[in-house]
Amino acid sequence: MNKVTENKISLSTNKRGLYIHVPFCSSLCSYCDFAKMHHISSFIYPYLDSLKKEMESYNINDIKTIYIGGGTPSSLNMDELQYLLDIVKPYYDNNNIQEYTFECNIENVDENKLSLLKKYNVNRLSFGVQSSNEHLLKLMNRHHNFSDVKKVISLAKNIGFDNISVDLILGFKERTLSDLENEINDILSLDVQHISTYCLTLHKNTKLFIDKYISKDDDEMYEEMVLVNNLLKKANYINYEVSNFSLNDEYSSKHNMIYWMDEQYYGIGLSSSSYIDGYRYTNTRNIHSYIQKEYKREIEKVENEDEFLYYIMLFLRLKDGISLSDFENKFGFSFLCLNNTINKWERSSHLIKDSDTIKLSFEGRLILHTIVLDFLKEYEDGLRTKKK
Repeated sequence: MNKVTENKISLSTNKRGLYIHVPFCSSLCSYCDFAKMHHISSFIYPYLDSLKKEMESYNINDIKTIYIGGGTPSSLNMDELQYLLDIVKPYYDNNNIQEYTFECNIENVDENKLSLLKKYNVNRLSFGVQSSNEHLLKLMNRHHNFSDVKKVISLAKNIGFDNISVDLILGFKERTLSDLENEINDILSLDVQHISTYCLTLHKNTKLFIDKYISKDDDEMYEEMVLVNNLLKKANYINYEVSNFSLNDEYSSKHNMIYWMDEQYYGIGLSSSSYIDGYRYTNTRNIHSYIQKEYKREIEKVENEDEFLYYIMLFLRLKDGISLSDFENKFGFSFLCLNNTINKWERSSHLIKDSDTIKLSFEGRLILHTIVLDFLKEYEDGLRTKKK
């Protein structure tokens, strides 16, 4: 590697997102490792009050997106839900919000809740569908079937929602490729604007991990991802990010793009993360601490090496990859200095280089972690050489 500088990175302040975490669930999924707990009435309002106080502790006046996730935000009853939406309303009213997303589970939304969300200017819904196979849904401890999914999606459309995302989890050993093709066709029949696909990860302390469930191996997972990509591409969905597909750029997740483009965001609520002015914050996972307004668990100052890793790891997830000019403006040296890694992966057709872009092919994005580690090693070797 040639010239690598250690100039301070430039921080962008023109794009920020607001994420709000609601940890309550009517039931706990067997695979989920997010901060969550059963919907216990005595915790709800104290938690929402603490959310309000945490938001007030930031000077939030520069946001473009709002995303309410969980947990299961839709597990709140009507009064609790309106209380939450009233807390968030000033941040919507006082900012030019491009996208306002609310996560829903199929089994606990109805016409009244969806109408309330519409009234409060939510313009994007994200539904945890996960599968159309009843056996797999039971394995996940999900309490809906695909008939319920069709009814709820239709109801949301009738109420006026025209930006809807659904999730699908890959990697269950019981599912054949033929089964997966049938499930994808079920998902396509919903005629939604966005589809997210996630590979099953067996996190410690989840029921599937405790039960010693064995998911598909890497080769089998690769086959599933190739099949999904082929079927969704045929249906005119764009694989704009490793795990995400949209009908066009208008329907890509604007909030998640803030993460993937290494921009800044506020994370409010249990276990949430923030990235503001060169620092990353992580909140406590302890509900009692959070309700007592003891929010922060970790504060990390982002150094140049960490920012380099975050940047390439995030941008290479995207179909458009890394802009060479933007990279050099941010870091003060040319990404093309990493020529050994670039040439290695370009020769194998995992990486594509043009006049101002380095991006990964579909196959390259499926082995993103390996490629990123190669770039990081060459970057670190270059810094060590420079310091000698």
